[in-house]
Amino acid sequence: PLDVPANDKVGAGMRDVKRVNSLLVEMMQIQVANARTPAGDVAATSGQARMLLINEEIKAVNARISERVNATKPKPKP
Repeated sequence: PLDVPANDKVGAGMRDVKRVNSLLVEMMQIQVANARTPAGDVAATSGQARMLLINEEIKAVNARISERVNATKPKPKP
């Protein structure tokens, strides 16, 4: 992880982006492994379960990124 203060928005954003990237790489590795294992194999099943967990984590990180972006948008003047 990057050594940045907790209140550093840019650092936090970079951490989130790096986390999503590493999760996407892990998903690709699982897909490659699944392509090499016979259907119904235990490894393939656990790979699918991990994919679902990764998917949920990516959604959570994306929600965090959206919150941060929306917080920095200027408020419309009445």
